Amino acid sequence: MLEAQKKGIPYDFKAHQRSMKLALVEAVKPIGWNARGSFTDCVLSYYWIRIFLTFERFKIRLRDNMLATLNAALIDIGAKLNFNTQIKISGLPILADVDTAIESLSSGVMPFTEVMKRFELR
Repeated sequence: MLEAQKKGIPYDFKAHQRSMKLALVEAVKPIGWNARGSFTDCVLSYYWIRIFLTFERFKIRLRDNMLATLNAALIDIGAKLNFNTQIKISGLPILADVDTAIESLSSGVMPFTEVMKRFELR
């Protein structure tokens, strides 16, 4: 902006801000992170929920991979120290829940609030 002012180049802050938001949206799109709500004012509720569900899928995959890696390490350690254990989790959303939510959202058979219920913190 300062350089544009010095050289007399037209500068539109709103256009600059919009392009930064669009760049951020594009960068985080693959994992669905909402950048702490940085662009929720630019997104319709339907798409905000789709972004949310994409991020839920990412978090579930990350959690499952971390748990699998931890359990593999416990198997190796257990073999050396003569014990056998495994960490299991239950009650948390799984990938099938995300698929069901996306299907319900896309088909319109369920209100937005109902689609989100499986992912609420309890």
